[in-house]
Amino acid sequence: MRMKAKDGKFYAEITLRDVVEKNDVSDMPLLSEVKRLYDENAKLREFAEMFAKVADEVGCDHCPYCDPDLCDEETDPMKDGCKLYEELRELGVTDD
Repeated sequence: MRMKAKDGKFYAEITLRDVVEKNDVSDMPLLSEVKRLYDENAKLREFAEMFAKVADEVGCDHCPYCDPDLCDEETDPMKDGCKLYEELRELGVTDD
């Protein structure tokens, strides 16, 4: 939550995430669904981060997403052209 001053008055800016995480929204179906989606998204991001760590360890030879033609000595095969890393970047899990 942030405080904002406008025209000599103070206003509180609060996000939807703050509302659903800090309040009981069980009797509000729409907000309950938003909370469920936020929770599910957090679990999926955690899984994606864990999967990315495992993919880094096993390398391109065992990654079903990599294009073997892109793997050579000069490039980092797990990042350059790897479909897995492209998906992880879209999810915001990696910032490579």
